[in-house]
Order: sequence, then structure tokens, then C-alpha cells
Amino acid sequence: MLSKASGIERSYLQKILAGNRFPAERETVQQLSKALMLTVEQTLDLLTKYDIVKIGESVYYRRQHIKETLEDVAALCTSPQTTAVNIPCSKLDKNKAVWAVYGKNDIITAGKALLEAELAQEAPHIRIIVQPDCKVPMENLLLAGRCHTELQIEHIFCLNSTPRHREDDTFNVDYINAIIPLVFCGCCYQPYFYYDTISSHINSTTISPNLLLTRDAVMLTSYNDESSLILFDPDAITFYNDLFDRMLQSCHSAVARSNSPLEFLSAFMCSEKSQNASCPAHYTLQNQPCMAMFYNEPLLLRIMQPEAPGFEEIRQYFSSRAKQAEACLANNAKVICYFTEQGLNDFLSTGILHEIPSQFSFAFPPKIRREMLENILQMSENGQYIPLIVNPSKFRFSTDLEITAFDESNLIFAYNHTKHGAMLFLLNEQSVSYAIWDFLESIEGTDMVHPVDWSIACIRGKLKQFDAAQSNR
Repeated sequence: MLSKASGIERSYLQKILAGNRFPAERETVQQLSKALMLTVEQTLDLLTKYDIVKIGESVYYRRQHIKETLEDVAALCTSPQTTAVNIPCSKLDKNKAVWAVYGKNDIITAGKALLEAELAQEAPHIRIIVQPDCKVPMENLLLAGRCHTELQIEHIFCLNSTPRHREDDTFNVDYINAIIPLVFCGCCYQPYFYYDTISSHINSTTISPNLLLTRDAVMLTSYNDESSLILFDPDAITFYNDLFDRMLQSCHSAVARSNSPLEFLSAFMCSEKSQNASCPAHYTLQNQPCMAMFYNEPLLLRIMQPEAPGFEEIRQYFSSRAKQAEACLANNAKVICYFTEQGLNDFLSTGILHEIPSQFSFAFPPKIRREMLENILQMSENGQYIPLIVNPSKFRFSTDLEITAFDESNLIFAYNHTKHGAMLFLLNEQSVSYAIWDFLESIEGTDMVHPVDWSIACIRGKLKQFDAAQSNR
């Protein structure tokens, strides 16, 4: 009876029920749940347990963690309206070389006072050593960065020195996630990291692991934020700045950020590793279909004249993106592009591609829009381009986010910030890069994206609608 109701061959079903076979396909579990008339909640619970058994609990939850992070990027990057709050620092008498402060509330007040004093200076500069999960200092830095775009912050923190492929480690993902608001807050924020075993290196036995350095003061704070020492002595400030400089020499830059068009160009031309990568696939996740492999100078000349303002910069941009795409195809790698149906509609209706920096932005004529989508269909037939439309009911990533992953350690992020415009950064931390790459690699074939045949049929249908609309004009 169950075999007939589910459409699963009887002997195969008996082996599954006896525990001698594990269903190879998720669809089999869905067929069973439908035949058993399970509720939606029961079906989701069963599918979750299937996924956990199939790929392992730690991998499952790490991928879920990355999914949630990508879905939350818009909220993390949003800069609410903020105004500078003047916190009086009269309680900190600089004539006294050393101040001991006890209790979280007094330490918070003292830290804010030191920040406010530095922000009142010309070209404010803060150096800090604190873990990204320390809520109060991170919130204070974020508020300062949003209110003072001229602020420069150098931030050192520790990441777990676990193998980059360790499946159950999400500490590093959490920490990179925690600095995202600062990366996009608008000030000059530069995070650095070093590797160590966090649990044994930063704990209750560590004396004053948190450091805040301003122009006029040093603040050393205990792990539990219950005691702090503030030094106004110039020799102490020089001493700790020297220590900070030496520490930087053994640190790695966590992200390289830019909103300069020329740096956009160099980022896409930059690494030999990305251009010569032997990975079987390159991934893009963005609102619109990736068109980089179709950029070339003849195409540009059909759109604008060489004497037009900005032509040379746009030509360089097209050249750099085409160079990356050619290198990818030369290595027989596939381009797997995740995008949204709404993004496809936006491109067809406006001709504007958001993957092109807004400084170079222009509208492609209708004829060229059609040609570019025809190119996608042709490349998909050759197996070189895999278009996959995201299922918005299962995966709601920010449409302002773009990720280009050339391999598991070479990822480029772009974010179209509502306040600061297009911003690009390179992620330089291997374990987090691998976790994101692994997630992108895993979602093909899941219900987070529509099947490739469905996606191709959708593109064909959109082209027919586009042609009909053009013929009626």
C-alpha cells in the first residue's frame, strides 16, 4: 500500500524501512511524507533530520549558519540615523597618570569618555584589541564610526587556529559576522586577526586582554569587564603603541575594503590564483544574472563612443571582468550563477546591470539585453554556464549583495550600500572563505534554488515576453 501511494519501488522501500538502505534523494523522503499524509511541520522536521544524517550534523548547522548570515547582511549593513552623543569626560582627570576603574557601568562610561575625547581631535584614530563578541566595546566603535566617517580604527582580534575544513567550528564565522557592521559603517575600519586557541588564550585567567589606545590614553580591561586601568602617561602610550605595531606584523588583514572604481578594477584583475584557478566551478550569488563573460570592447563600442566621458574607465572594467571569465573558461570550469527572478526582470526592463559599479553605470539597449540572455542560454547548453534562479521562499539573501567565488579561498564581495554607495571587499580569512564556498557549492540541487531546467525555461519565457513587449512599441 505504502509503495503504491508513494510511487517508490516495493523492494527498495522495504530496505529503507528495515534500515538497510538510506534514501539517496531528498525527493524520496518527500514522496514518503506525502504518502503518510504528514503535516507541513512534520515533513520539514523529517527533511531536516534526513539532511543532518546525510551530510553530518556539524556540516548541516554550519551551512545553516552561513545561510542566516547571508540573509542578515542587509540588516547588519544598515546604518540608522545617528547623532553624536557628547559624553563628558570630566571624571577622568588627565593630571593623574593612572586611574583604576571597577564595575561594568563605570568602565563603560570611562571607555565612552575616552572615545569621545579622541573623536573631538582632528583626524581621530583608535587602536583596539578586543574580541568581536565583546558587545559593549563593539557597539561603541560602531556608533563612533557611523557618526564620524573620518575616524580611523585599527582592530586586532584572535581567531581559532583550527583547520580551515573543520566542520564543527563556527567561531570564526561568528567573529567575521560580528565585524560586518563596522566594515560597512562608513569610517576607515581595518580589522586584523591572528590565530590562536581562543578558549585557552583569552579567558578568566588572562589579565587585561582588552586594549583601547587613543592619542592621549591607554585603557586595559579585564576579560569580564569588571576592572580596568587607564594610563595617561606619554611613555605608557608610546610603549603600547609600539607593542601594537609589533603585534600587527604577525597579524593578517581580515578584509580589504574599497569603494574606489579603480580599485574595483584591480580587484578583478588582481590575483594570479583566481585567474589560473583549477577549480571545476566558479560561483556567483547576486540579484541579477552574471554577465561578466560577455563584456568586451566591441560590445562597449556598440553602446557608447570612445570620446564619451568615462569611456576609458569602463573599457578597463570590461577588460578586467572579461579576463577573469576567459581564465575561468580556459580551465574548463563551469560558471554557476545564482540569481533572482526579480533581478532578471529588472535587467530586461531597465538594461542596467548592478554588477557594474554605479560610477560606470549605463543602460544596455534592448537588442543587447536580448543578445546577452541568448548568450546565457547558449552557454548553458554547452554546460559552461549553469543559471539557477533562487527560490525566495527558501533563501532570502540581500539583493544588494554580490559574491564572486573563484575558489574556496578567493572570494570577492560587493555591497550596494544605501548611504555609502557600492563597496567592495576581499575576505582574507581561509576558514570563513571555505565555509561560504562550501555553502555555495551545496545549494545546487536543494530547494533553495529552482532546478536548472526550470531556470532556463524561465529565461526563455522572459525573452518571449520581452520580444512581445518590444514589438508592441
